Order: sequence, then C-alpha cells, then structure tokens
Amino acid sequence: MRKRTPRKTWHTRRNPIIQAVQRQALETVDPLTLKLQIASAFHDLAQGHINAHVLGMMGIAVEISEQLAAAGVGPEVAPVCRAAHKALRVLATTGKADALTIQTLGDLVQWHDAQHDAAPDLYLTAALPFMRFSIETVLIDVPRITSIK
Repeated sequence: MRKRTPRKTWHTRRNPIIQAVQRQALETVDPLTLKLQIASAFHDLAQGHINAHVLGMMGIAVEISEQLAAAGVGPEVAPVCRAAHKALRVLATTGKADALTIQTLGDLVQWHDAQHDAAPDLYLTAALPFMRFSIETVLIDVPRITSIK
C-alpha cells in the first residue's frame, strides 16, 4: 500500500543539508586564506557572479570589520559596515548587483584589508569563529612516551 503522507520538500534556501554544506565551504584554514577568499569573492561579485559563497564571504568581511571597529581598529569603518549590510540584503533579495552595491562592498574590502594589515593579532581574534584548523597546525610538539615505567 502506498504512503499517504506527502514527501517533505525543502525550499533551496532553507534546506538544512545544503546549508550545512555551504557553512562548511565558508570555513577557511587560516587568516591569509580568509583574506584571499574575501578578495576573490569580491572579484566574482564585480564580474557579476553572485552565489551563496560570494554572499557568505562578504558577510564574513562585514562581521570581522565590525568587530575590529568596535575594538578600536579603524572605527571610521562602522558607517561603511552599515552600508555594506544594506547592500548585502538588497543583493541577497534581488540577486543583482548595481554599481553602488559594488562600490560599497569594494570600499568595505579595502577597509577590511587595511584593518588586517594594521592589527593582525586582533584580526586573528575576530576571524577565529570563521576559521578551521587542521590537527597538525594546532598540536604543539608533544614528547612521545617511549617507555612506561
């Protein structure tokens, strides 16, 4: 006998499996890779290629810049972050980037790079939630136990 319940279908933006895969794709290895991925995402945006990865990386850049501005590294970037939030919301809803959106996000990427160069230690602290490390880079050289007494 056939099941009477309809199959569960998910909207592509709310599908938990797709969201988990995209979240994993947004995690990077180190701060330099994160900086390069943000620059690459902006280049893709300027070329007109808008996808979840580009939106995610731009969102990460906004979050890190806001945290650094709150910590005192480039506090003048706060209005640019607010404008970038608005631009990302418009970009996510419409899927189209106009010249003002590209200019706003370009300014944000430039400020983001300047903040990274000005305070790399604070940048590492702000970027830590968005990074994943391999076990080889985290472990400190632990002496091996050669014999048990």
